[in-house]
Amino acid sequence: MAAITAYDIANLSSFERAKAWVHELNERANSVKVFALAGNKLDLEFQRAVTTEQAQAYATENGLIFMETSAKDCTNISELFTAVGAVCVR
Repeated sequence: MAAITAYDIANLSSFERAKAWVHELNERANSVKVFALAGNKLDLEFQRAVTTEQAQAYATENGLIFMETSAKDCTNISELFTAVGAVCVR
């Protein structure tokens, strides 16, 4: 099983809440084997509050797949699910 936690790259508190969700899932969801962190709203780059480096560092420290996405213009959506799926079938 996999879990994808998303946050809004233009909202720092959204990133903090996503980190809390990751912690909660790690504590309680024993069946989840693959975790991913998605920095969403990449189309709002000009309003960015969370740097790519900040999120990537957190993801790396916690063994998460990390990708920035935009649901609005479909940037990296398929790629995120492909990356998660590839790890699930290993």
